[in-house]
Amino acid sequence: MTAVVFDLDGVLVDSEAINRLAFEDYLAGLGLTASDELFAITLGRRPADFGLELAAALGRPLGEVEIGLAAATAARMRSTPLRAMPFAAEAVRALAGAGLPLGLASCSGSGFIGLALAELGVERDFTAIASGEDVERGKPDPEIYRLAAGRLGVLPCTCIAIEDSAPGIAAAQAAGMTCIGVANDLAGAGDLRGADAVAGDLRVAAELVLAGRRRREPQGMPGAARRAPRP
Repeated sequence: MTAVVFDLDGVLVDSEAINRLAFEDYLAGLGLTASDELFAITLGRRPADFGLELAAALGRPLGEVEIGLAAATAARMRSTPLRAMPFAAEAVRALAGAGLPLGLASCSGSGFIGLALAELGVERDFTAIASGEDVERGKPDPEIYRLAAGRLGVLPCTCIAIEDSAPGIAAAQAAGMTCIGVANDLAGAGDLRGADAVAGDLRVAAELVLAGRRRREPQGMPGAARRAPRP
């Protein structure tokens, strides 16, 4: 294992909670109640990728859904402080301090990514960033993880991804990465069943990565030669 690639939303920052509030606001305006099943359509995916599915589920025109949800999300982002996930900055600094190159693979736009990393104070710790604006296909397609690995200058099979959603886990693994799922309030343990390992928080995830690295080091095998071991 030679690098770590983080997801952003729901992993480093609690933006999924803001997205849930915005989703509820939008549906309330339609006289509807937001259910977990409906919100799950959006988790870990770009609006461009879940728009048609959500519009069909709501029985509304795609354009109307896109505009309405974007407006509700913008309003919530203005009124609700962006919170860090537990141990986010500590985990990033621990891994960067251990000499591991860090990448980010997020379906969010580059502007929001920059704002979030600056809020956490970790923008200098990331060597490479791949945003939703950089790819044609969002998660669960592996394109964004392959791009992040390419920008790090490493093979995907030498990376560990840290994710919180089923589409993100699927994307990372399809790219050839080992994936640690990190639980949060919106992604239950059931959504993380496909991960190679599951951590209760980012501190535990960082410990898993570093423990796996320590187990590997005595073997003296080149990191790019084979798939990173499961933590």
